Amino acid sequence: MRITPIIAALALLFSYSAQAQSSSEIQKKLQRLNSFGRVMYIAAHPDDENTRVISWLSNGLNAEVRYLSLTRGSGGQNMIGTELGPELGVLRTEELLAARSIDGGTQRFTQAVDFGYSKTAEESMEIWDKEEVLNDVVRAIREFRPDIILTRFPPDSRGGHGHHTASAILALEAFELAGDPDYLREMNGGIPHQPKAIYWNTYSWRWDPNLDSLATNDPKYFKANVGGFDPVLGMSYNEIGSHARSQHRCQGFGVSISRGDAWEFFAHMNGDIIENDMTELFPSNWEDFGVSSEVGALALEVEENFDASIPAASVGPLMNLYEALYQESMYRSDINVIRADREKLALIRDLILDCMGLYAECITSDWSYPYNSGGNVMVPAQLRMIARNVEGLSVATEDVRFDNPVLPLNEFAEYDIDVNLGSGISQPYWLKDVAPSAVQDQRLRSANAGYAGWVNLQLTYEGKSIKMEVPVTHRWSDRVDGEQRRPTVVAPLATATFDRDVAIFSDNLAQTVQLRVKNFQEDLRTSVSLDVPEGWTYAPARIDLNFGATHEERVVTFTVTPPSNASEAYIRPKLSGVNGTIQQFSEIAYPHIPTQVVFGESKTKVVRLDMQLNRGTIGYIQGAGDEVDVAIEQMGFDVTRLEESDLASIDLNQFQAIVVGIRAYNVHPWLLNYREKLFNYVEEGGHLVVQYNTATRDLLTSELGPYPFTLSRNRVTEEDADVTLLNESHPFFTSPNRINTNDFENWVQERGLYFASEWSSDYEALISWHDEGEEPQNGGLLYAEYGDGHFTYTGISFFRELPAGVPGAFKLLANILSHE
Repeated sequence: MRITPIIAALALLFSYSAQAQSSSEIQKKLQRLNSFGRVMYIAAHPDDENTRVISWLSNGLNAEVRYLSLTRGSGGQNMIGTELGPELGVLRTEELLAARSIDGGTQRFTQAVDFGYSKTAEESMEIWDKEEVLNDVVRAIREFRPDIILTRFPPDSRGGHGHHTASAILALEAFELAGDPDYLREMNGGIPHQPKAIYWNTYSWRWDPNLDSLATNDPKYFKANVGGFDPVLGMSYNEIGSHARSQHRCQGFGVSISRGDAWEFFAHMNGDIIENDMTELFPSNWEDFGVSSEVGALALEVEENFDASIPAASVGPLMNLYEALYQESMYRSDINVIRADREKLALIRDLILDCMGLYAECITSDWSYPYNSGGNVMVPAQLRMIARNVEGLSVATEDVRFDNPVLPLNEFAEYDIDVNLGSGISQPYWLKDVAPSAVQDQRLRSANAGYAGWVNLQLTYEGKSIKMEVPVTHRWSDRVDGEQRRPTVVAPLATATFDRDVAIFSDNLAQTVQLRVKNFQEDLRTSVSLDVPEGWTYAPARIDLNFGATHEERVVTFTVTPPSNASEAYIRPKLSGVNGTIQQFSEIAYPHIPTQVVFGESKTKVVRLDMQLNRGTIGYIQGAGDEVDVAIEQMGFDVTRLEESDLASIDLNQFQAIVVGIRAYNVHPWLLNYREKLFNYVEEGGHLVVQYNTATRDLLTSELGPYPFTLSRNRVTEEDADVTLLNESHPFFTSPNRINTNDFENWVQERGLYFASEWSSDYEALISWHDEGEEPQNGGLLYAEYGDGHFTYTGISFFRELPAGVPGAFKLLANILSHE
């Protein structure tokens, strides 16, 4: 049966890095060309994966490795910035891709959304919709077609986090279902594939100190040394894995570089038993995929004859290999063989381009172009290419034949072209039309947002042609950091971004609300007004703006007056001349990832509270990525942000209270130098409030208060868990606002985390709550008198509740800070 259309559909149009590789990297690719193992690693979040195992599999065994993360980690915290929720998911996605670019794996996701810590797999799968996520895992297995699946966690409570346990349960069920031809038959569920084995990548320090003995004596266990040295890459596999691990910066997972022997352990879960190592279950040669011995011999010959000093000498043999494999692939019907052909052809294509010394880029003069409505966005760009190892390479696009298509040796050829950036604004696809608990996208949950545009090229050399894609980017030079680039995106004509997600009105007095208006269309004229709910008013009625060059920003200020009674609503901006829903604009920019742009409906929640407070000045020591200080300011307190230099010189007695931000004792070693000064402040009549710190190895001290208490990992994850006030007459619950259980309604994601588990009798526990079926947790709010002042430790998730505009959280914190 002739299946040329299938091969064409498989597209041989894989993206190419555009950056020529070193000879050692080419040699590593050649080793992978003649290797055939495939391993899928499955876990729940970014940073769950074992990067040194992925590095060892990819570089030591030369296997194709894919990490399937069920979520993008949007429910976590952030140690390097203020991104939370969907924007944190974008950041953590890019950190995963940065890790994979180092350890050699590839990346995929399911539609599951990280909704925060979960104590049970049952809760996780109920919120996710188990069947939907299970379908995704099966589709991912059928797409990648692994020989072996590895899980990071066990399928029981030892996994700890409910997401962790759920990832193993789903992996086991998907292992059974992936080969069932009746499963997902009617749902475009992919072609069945049965992996040979599924193993749990366990480890001794957490789960079983006797693993070394088990791996020696129990046939259901085996171990592998992942610390071997790769002479081609000049690094150990665990060394590479350490660099990959340290890309998870927003989660504080930077690690020291590991070198030397490092043993990993694997426990059998289902399928075939591995006696010694994973290669037992890998295909061993080209013939296993239906490829002729002649083509296999050509591939081995290319690897054996590669000369690192003259990589161009391999271009001709690689082109011959490409053509021979392509001709054979045209007549295949077995999907396993077709997929193997597709991936090997893509690898051969990359090797050809590498050996040519080819560099290609498509550059636009700006990083954004405006979209209003209707049609594709076409923009001018410059295609720049240089072949540093070969002469006679010619280039054409799908639509354009160039007048001078042949690239001169080691000289840039530049072509002016028009590129299609598509229709609609650029946005990570999983953030488009999201449902509360699931990402509605059926493209097998691919890794990232991608680029707005690509240029499809056909390259011809010595009568043979291959295809490649080049992403459309913007490039510039920074006087400090040198050459920089970012993806070119499509933007609205203008955006309007509120200065806060929530505006709190503690009385009926007017407040100012600011909008940052940014234009993406030059010479834009617009007027800004607000859409406010009934009972709310604002002034002025509109503000006219004239923009010249693109990317200018204007900050406009409106005075908003709340109603006299309690009210919660949303205010939205209006921009004349800008069609559709007005978008807000955020930029996620860190040196270890490509800059990402996220748009979204522009709105701010306005809350008129019936709330009193004893106004005063609050000192705030910033922690890791929290914005509680902004919320405190909105309540009506004056806030002074305290840096290290301030603590060294300032008189702390001027503050009504001092608040220490989340994770401050995890990330600020200098804070240890001022514990005595802070405790003296309390002793002299001040009030020190310490928010949660993680009870992990990076906790800098256990002495967070004037009396001892022990932090734990205890938490209450059910945001609607029943609340018991252990001392209803305590000032935190009576003054200046009366607090009752109604104030704990409509909280988001969780009640709190990293509660104290033990504490001195000098402390009074004030709140008790617990997740269903668990013992009461009383360590979430501790209070003690010390000298003439007061100390409070709180694990309550104010950092989530306040940005969400939860009225009861504001009232409770107002009481805590008003206490004298």
